Amino acid sequence: MTDFLPKRLKELRKSENVTLRQLSKIVGITQPTLSRYERGERNPKIEQMSALAKHFNVSVPYLQGITDDPSGGVLLDYSEINELNKQLGDELAQLAINNNAKAEVSRVYDELLKLLDGDDNDFDEAVKTAQEAIQQYKLEQLQNEHPES
Repeated sequence: MTDFLPKRLKELRKSENVTLRQLSKIVGITQPTLSRYERGERNPKIEQMSALAKHFNVSVPYLQGITDDPSGGVLLDYSEINELNKQLGDELAQLAINNNAKAEVSRVYDELLKLLDGDDNDFDEAVKTAQEAIQQYKLEQLQNEHPES
């Protein structure tokens, strides 16, 4: 783990003159967990990182030390990403049911989740990959339904 998150998190908290207990209540992360983040003993999941970034009005890349600009990077709303993730999962599940392609759809969905959970959290790339996989799958289904004579 880099020491950017612990250092920046503590700096941001102290700049607001907020205790760990107060921050815990504000962002919904337990006090011991926040303390571990600040000591560098634990890495937050993206949801917790997003909640902290949103509270302090900084980007996740800033907390991670990827940029020194507090507003640098895209300020993503991970609740929207989670909703899109759910919708995509539902659509892929329906495709699997309708076309008896459960294994293929599961593979595509797993790849999408890996991209979203990766170090870069490149949402655009994950969406692009999922869209390409769905288009390829639909094309294959059409070809199977209407093979050339």
